[in-house]
Amino acid sequence: MKHSNMTLDINILPKLAQVEILDFFEFLKQKYQVTNRDHTQINNNQKTGFEVFLENKVSVKSIQKCTREELNERNSFY
Repeated sequence: MKHSNMTLDINILPKLAQVEILDFFEFLKQKYQVTNRDHTQINNNQKTGFEVFLENKVSVKSIQKCTREELNERNSFY
């Protein structure tokens, strides 16, 4: 897909539609802020957040085993 330097005139839309577009735009900015980085700039010794997560052990006091029926009950976790 070719990118172009385009501006959109949202003033021709109703106010509700303008608010929706601005809200969606903010969502996209937040979504791609983290994933838009250039992966080629990560040096080989630098670990990603997921690699750091995998290195740390998760401690759990005990494991509660449940049957399928218990998990499917709506009130089992209340």
